[in-house]
Amino acid sequence: MPNGGSDCCGTCWFNRSNDGKRGSINFNGTIPSFCEIRDLAIPDPFYIYCANHPYRRLKRDAIPIGPVYVGDADGVREFWQPSPDTEEIRQHLLDILRECLIIKFILCLELLDSLLKGTSECLQAYSAPE
Repeated sequence: MPNGGSDCCGTCWFNRSNDGKRGSINFNGTIPSFCEIRDLAIPDPFYIYCANHPYRRLKRDAIPIGPVYVGDADGVREFWQPSPDTEEIRQHLLDILRECLIIKFILCLELLDSLLKGTSECLQAYSAPE
């Protein structure tokens, strides 16, 4: 692995060095890495990680969630900075949880619907007169 993983600050749209874009192609090493949403200097952007990265939150989520981790080329990640804690962040985390539960519920309903359709077709095949 050439760096600590593709989900690092070096590829994040919240890193000032990336000019609001994601992906390492946008990284400008002449601009000091700085997390815009955490107000945090990033000393080693290709080995620092958080839950707001675009590979983890596909929608641009500018409310900082979770702690920040530092890693190494072997993929080992360790706690570096605590999660910010404000009422807004707590409410946002609850909203994310609700969203996950709703999505999971919808996926479960879709799966159940597929299973029931399959079971129904199977039962009809077994009960059809010969």
